[in-house]
Amino acid sequence: MIQHSIRICWGVLLLLFVSLSLVAQNRADIRQTARAYLSGQMDEWQLRPADLSDVVISDVYTSRHNGLTHVYFIQRYAGNEIHNAIAGIHLDAEGRVRHATQRFFDRLDERVNATSPALSAEKAMQSAAAHLDLDASALPRKISQRGSKIFRYEGGAWSRSEIEVRLVYQPMPDGSLRLAWDMPFDLKDSPDHWSLRVDARTGEMLDQQNYTVYCSFGDHGHIPAWPDGACDPVHPNSWFSPAAPAAATAEDGATYHVFPAPVESPIHGPRQIVVNPADSIASPFGWHDTNGNTGPEFTITRGNNVHAYLDLNDLDASSGDEPDGGPDLLFDFPYDDEFEPQEMQDAAVTQLFYMNNFVHDLAYRYGFDEPAGNFQDNNYGLGGLGNDAINAEAQDGSGTNNANFATPPDGSSGRMQMFVWTTQPNRLVTVNEPLDIAGTYEAGEADFGPSVNATPVTAQAAIALDGTSNANLVCETVVNENEVEGKIALLDRGGCFFEQKAANAEAAGAVGVIICNFEEGVIGMSGVPEITNPSIPTVMLKSSDCRRIKAALINDVEVEISLVQPNTTGPERIDGDFDNGIIAHEYGHGISNRLTGGPSQAGCLFNDEQMGEGWSDFFTLVTTVQAGDDGAKPRGIGNYAIRAGVDGGGIRRYPYSTDPAVNPQVYDDIIGTGAPHPPGEVWTAAPGAQYWPPGGPSGFDERLI
Repeated sequence: MIQHSIRICWGVLLLLFVSLSLVAQNRADIRQTARAYLSGQMDEWQLRPADLSDVVISDVYTSRHNGLTHVYFIQRYAGNEIHNAIAGIHLDAEGRVRHATQRFFDRLDERVNATSPALSAEKAMQSAAAHLDLDASALPRKISQRGSKIFRYEGGAWSRSEIEVRLVYQPMPDGSLRLAWDMPFDLKDSPDHWSLRVDARTGEMLDQQNYTVYCSFGDHGHIPAWPDGACDPVHPNSWFSPAAPAAATAEDGATYHVFPAPVESPIHGPRQIVVNPADSIASPFGWHDTNGNTGPEFTITRGNNVHAYLDLNDLDASSGDEPDGGPDLLFDFPYDDEFEPQEMQDAAVTQLFYMNNFVHDLAYRYGFDEPAGNFQDNNYGLGGLGNDAINAEAQDGSGTNNANFATPPDGSSGRMQMFVWTTQPNRLVTVNEPLDIAGTYEAGEADFGPSVNATPVTAQAAIALDGTSNANLVCETVVNENEVEGKIALLDRGGCFFEQKAANAEAAGAVGVIICNFEEGVIGMSGVPEITNPSIPTVMLKSSDCRRIKAALINDVEVEISLVQPNTTGPERIDGDFDNGIIAHEYGHGISNRLTGGPSQAGCLFNDEQMGEGWSDFFTLVTTVQAGDDGAKPRGIGNYAIRAGVDGGGIRRYPYSTDPAVNPQVYDDIIGTGAPHPPGEVWTAAPGAQYWPPGGPSGFDERLI
């Protein structure tokens, strides 16, 4: 019997050895195929053999959900990497190249300025510290070094994490490649996590990129319906496309009282009890495990994928006061629409923990897994680098009306900072009805006439017209007095002074004026001394907001508007931790930064044409789409946080919609707008119905990667 068992064990070991050998052989074949493809593209890419003589593979992994293997190469010269000179070769299971991208340099020997540094790594670090206004004399202790090109230091007084300093070549605007010391600084007194290049001969700061993406939510697509019954509110991870394996719960017994996806926020649906929401493939031991054995290591809001905690004092660390679910992992804490954020902190941290885990599990099924560089402390032996669960900081004390996400390379934790939102004094227009456009709107206020704070007005809206060919400019006497009298008059910017327009509308009996900008933005409006100062308030709306109001009026729908400071009868502040859309957006930055260029290269999305903000908005939309939604339905981003109502226009220039009357943007609208949001907005609105065919979200996986 013992001999029989031994034979079985040896058979299992032999089978395992053969399987691993085949995997290794296949991986080697893929690498050779990818290298051969690079060589075959030299003429097409206008490269010379010498330009490819020192390329190395930085990342290679196979997506389990679709079988594609992704091979990323880094171009080097004299053994030093060229910063962000990356080629990505993507092959199917048969070894056929399906897609390839590259940003290699030609004529390397003519571009480089040196092969050895004149400045030591320590001196370069001190130059970087001085550039960042740190104490340059507080040099951290060196931990280790590899040869003369890579050094590792403690973070010391400069950085929360260790600092690895390595020689690279920095591409310059003139096409040259300058030898530089590359290093990260994860600042202790700031959310900033810098990637820096210091000239290795002069100490000059050549380039700096911030791993922390500030989304500027507070400054100022087609979303198909999921199949009926696709999202069970008790098990909100229970839908997946046919391209992914069927979902199953991890059954760790955890229970959370939250706003479950696809509920976007408290204004979009009810809070519910969810039981065992962890997906058994993405989080096989539940959301509170870290050691890979049955049973949670934490009963607080911490686990393998995320550690969520309050950071009221901007310490960027837990104070040890996380919500505790006890041995039953029951996270049920008080929430009320009228509470201030400080009155429901446990509920907020629980919501942040839940949504981070939800997005982790969802993205896992579509390719963002351990080999792809996802965020996990323990990768359970499945590849990639661990020890990088997200630190999610609720009610962060470093700011308001915003959120941010820091994405260092695989193996270092991402950091999400969620803020509370204050009442915004520039949201001076409230549409009370109809409900489909109800909400508060950002407005610019005139320097002339009374302020809306001094003279709040509520009335029906009307389009004012004069007798000219540009009738809605109202630079002449209003001709439809019967429609305008006692109403808030809408008229267009242009043709004459703002104050003249307001005076003409008041003469026709208007009780307030909304001037419609011809641009996506609002401005203040100055008066002119020679015109009589109107006694009614005047504000300006951006073009897309006015279009929505005018569309209702043209269709004979009554629109009631209040010109008034925002309603403060509810809570003074709104907690962004309850806005699942913002959480998904921030998490999306972590996904896109690690999938673009490979998990070890998180610095690819810093140029003016990158789509990162749009990709993150897509994650907001796809995680919060409700059954029955179609592409034409306007979808605003951040409506809860800005108190805009369910159907508000959100914080982008236009709400997302396939209806050109709602969102008319085309790619030409990017010109002159600058980064980061406008290019991404247009991308997110443009794809339309091709994301999913009728019947469900199949095909999403290929576009995600």
